[in-house]
Amino acid sequence: MGRAAERLHISQSPLSRQIRQLEARLNLRLFDRERQRVRLTNAGRWFHREALSLLARAKQLESDAGRIGRGETGTFSVGFVKAALWNDLLPDALRRLRALRPELQVALHNLPSTAQIEALQRRELDVCLVHVPPRDSGLTSTCIQKEPLVLAVPKIHSLARRKTIRPKDLDGAPWISPPRAQFQESYDRLLAACSRAGFSPLMKYEAIDPTTTLALVGAGLGLAFVESSLQRFPHKGVNFHNLAWFPLRTRIHLVRNLAGLTPVSQEFIRIVCANEERRQM
Repeated sequence: MGRAAERLHISQSPLSRQIRQLEARLNLRLFDRERQRVRLTNAGRWFHREALSLLARAKQLESDAGRIGRGETGTFSVGFVKAALWNDLLPDALRRLRALRPELQVALHNLPSTAQIEALQRRELDVCLVHVPPRDSGLTSTCIQKEPLVLAVPKIHSLARRKTIRPKDLDGAPWISPPRAQFQESYDRLLAACSRAGFSPLMKYEAIDPTTTLALVGAGLGLAFVESSLQRFPHKGVNFHNLAWFPLRTRIHLVRNLAGLTPVSQEFIRIVCANEERRQM
């Protein structure tokens, strides 16, 4: 007891008193006390092992907290639209992030733009890649990419082998579009761009994403505009045409909270912005 008190820089009497108070609080006898000796009971030996384990865990917790604070480990949650995958924007950024922080766990959430913004507001996501920027003053966004659209035409369509397609060739043609109820801003932008170009599409079918859209085009059900990066993938029954006179672009915005950015979020934002600057050079 004397040596223990000396290590704790207190006198022996307060140490004995604290041990008795601990036993009373636990309702557990930790020591057998004899005249010349104090020995641990079986319960005391169990308590000693558990206490050492708890102290070791506390030290590990402190170390882990520091690593998470520096962004060396932990989980990073990203919301994205599928276009960010097809054009390699997101894969390239994640590849570079992994090289810098190999122990980081990344959770990917493919969600519509509005659902991503709501999750970001609830702090369920760290950053978002969306088509439609938010109006929330607590969030900030940067347009990081503008991708041209191409015309997808069924191979059985009379326009499929045309070298030149004019606006009047598309007037009144059956069309496949994103659902207006879910993507109203994108839908309205598409119609406005068609009107400015000089034709009026006949919206016959709705498709939730471009892969479904291309399946419908391949089946001969209509025409559609899709991101140019989708030409890299084989699509049965579909021809693609670049229309220089149709200027509409699909935009991708990087959205984050104005305050409380983690080191990982800051690193990811820096990587994405640097990648896009490199692509545009």
